[in-house]
Amino acid sequence: MELRRSVGLSEEILLECGAPPMHTVTRAAAVAVFANPWLADSGARDTRGSLRPEVERMAPDLAFLLTQILIDLLGGVDAVVSFGKGAIVGVDGEREHGAAFQHTAFFGNVVRDRLGATQIISSTDVRGPAGTLLSAPMGNKLLGGRRDFFESMPVWVDEAPQPDEIALILVGSTGPRPNARIGDRTTDPKVTLDDYASHPLYPGKEQ
Repeated sequence: MELRRSVGLSEEILLECGAPPMHTVTRAAAVAVFANPWLADSGARDTRGSLRPEVERMAPDLAFLLTQILIDLLGGVDAVVSFGKGAIVGVDGEREHGAAFQHTAFFGNVVRDRLGATQIISSTDVRGPAGTLLSAPMGNKLLGGRRDFFESMPVWVDEAPQPDEIALILVGSTGPRPNARIGDRTTDPKVTLDDYASHPLYPGKEQ
């Protein structure tokens, strides 16, 4: 793997809308910028069918690198309460190249085991020039249905990814959204479509 840059950043949210938040939270992002293995030296797209050989070779190393950065930034494995991932692919690549590193057990299972997690890792990807912003989604690492942990963290890297690069991102947080207070599935009433049978757009009504 040709690793070209690693980035770690964190922020502690001390004020939210001018007042101390209900939850003091630290969020962090770990980024690995590396040469896209599916591009030839000329920058032309490599048309090989299977992406797995490069993923199997590289993804575990990326998982170890990014989890270690996140653990160091947030203060230990137990401090990482929520997590998420994303990828920014340089313009000579394709979005599938970013997806290949995210949606594989060679990355995801290593991340979960390193962080003591059990849930699916929320993800997103985008293709764009250097400095492209990606909002990486997050969710609780043990309780996937906890709405108070549904949020995203904006991440970008100056001068990356270059056209032949991929920026793989892992984000995490020490707690829920700063002022989370919208309830959860355990407190929801039972709601079905039939509760709105009088709605003008209810199925079967004349439009």
